[in-house]
Amino acid sequence: MDNFNIHSFFKKQYLTEAIDDESAEYYFDYLTKLRDSGVTNMFGAGSYLQAEFGVDKQTARQILAKWMRSFDEPKEKKSKFKKHGEMSGFDMRGINEGRVDEFVGGELESRNEVLYDKLVPSSGNSDFIEGEILRAINKIVYRFYNDGDYFYKGYGAETAGPSHSFLTNSREIPLELQSTLTSIFNKAIGATEDGYERLLKLALEKVLDYIEDKAGNYTESNEDMLNYDSEFQDEEDYDDDYDDYGDEEDDDYYQ
Repeated sequence: MDNFNIHSFFKKQYLTEAIDDESAEYYFDYLTKLRDSGVTNMFGAGSYLQAEFGVDKQTARQILAKWMRSFDEPKEKKSKFKKHGEMSGFDMRGINEGRVDEFVGGELESRNEVLYDKLVPSSGNSDFIEGEILRAINKIVYRFYNDGDYFYKGYGAETAGPSHSFLTNSREIPLELQSTLTSIFNKAIGATEDGYERLLKLALEKVLDYIEDKAGNYTESNEDMLNYDSEFQDEEDYDDDYDDYGDEEDDDYYQ
C-alpha cells in the first residue's frame, strides 16, 4: 500500500468528475438560488462558489459545468451514461464529449455552436477536415475546463494530447492555420492557468475564423484525430512504470 497512487486509481476507473451526485445537489441548490437572484451572469458564478464553499477554481468550474449540463439531459439518461460509461470502463473514445459553449460563453459560444452542430457528429470523426479541426480544438478546451487537463502534461497528455498532435501534424490542415495553432500551443506550454485559458480561446477563435471563411465549401476527409499519438507522456504513468521496474531490480538483487 505504500506505493498506492490514488490519482492513477481514479484514472483507471474512469472517474473524470470530481463532484459526485450527492454533493452536487448541495451546490446545485446554491447555484439555482444565485441564478434566480440575478446578481451575476452564471458564467461568472465560479467565483461565488469559491467564496461560498472555499473550493478551488478548478473544482468550482467542474461544479458549474455539471450544473449547466443538468439542464440538457434527463436525469435517467445522465445516470445511465455515468454508470455504463465512466464507472464500468466502457470504451468512450469515439463519443464526442460535447461543445465548449458552457465554458467560453459570449460570441465564441454562438459561433462555435452553429459550426459544431453542422460539422461534428455525436460520435466518431467528421466527414470534413474542417469539422475534425473543430472537434479537436473543442476537445482540448473541454478537457481543460471540465477536468483541468493540459494537453502537454499529466492525464491531459492522454486525453487531449492526441487532439493537439492532430492539429499540429495533420497534412490535411492548411499550413497557415496549422502554423498559427502550433505557435499558440507552444506558448501555452508552461503558461499560467489564466494564460493557458486565454490561449485556448485564441486557438478556438482562429479555428472558427478559418471555418467561417470557407463559407460552406468544406473539404471531405477521412482524418480522425484519435489516430494520432500524443507528443507528450503522462509523467505519472511513467513514474509508476519506473517504480515497478525498480521493484523488480531490487528483487533480483536480493535473491
